[in-house]
Amino acid sequence: MNMLVSDYDKTFDGITNDGRILNLKLNCEKVQEFIRQGNIFVLASSVDYETLTQFANENEIPYSYLMGRDGICDHNQNLLLSCNSYDSISREIGIMSIKNMVEIDDNDIFTVGDDEKDLSMIATWNGFQIGDNEKLSNFSLGTYNDVYELVDDIIKKKVKKRD
Repeated sequence: MNMLVSDYDKTFDGITNDGRILNLKLNCEKVQEFIRQGNIFVLASSVDYETLTQFANENEIPYSYLMGRDGICDHNQNLLLSCNSYDSISREIGIMSIKNMVEIDDNDIFTVGDDEKDLSMIATWNGFQIGDNEKLSNFSLGTYNDVYELVDDIIKKKVKKRD
């Protein structure tokens, strides 16, 4: 079993920092295949988890868990972890919480993002970047144009892992 944590804005959906339009349809199709094979997909964002749930539902994005700045919920929209409006859940704490719930090894956790807010998760786990960000390049294991390409490499076991 593998777990992939993907940032939402400019990584999974939207327009990248270099102006490319991400392929939401192919990203969703490949993530659905990933989940069907028994893997875990976490969609993460700095928005609150209710807004992220709304984005995911409106765009029919498949997920195992959603991780917003104020909470984590599962695919049944059960709130698993929350904090008050003055605090926020860091990506690392969120990933560690899900990791402990599903009992997965660090070596089987992959992360993907597009900018500095994703740096710590990219540097901590098997991290990759969407687009070319010089600050992330020093820490990421590689660069992809779209999330579906990374998911395909994880499924086919062609992806790099940290030592």
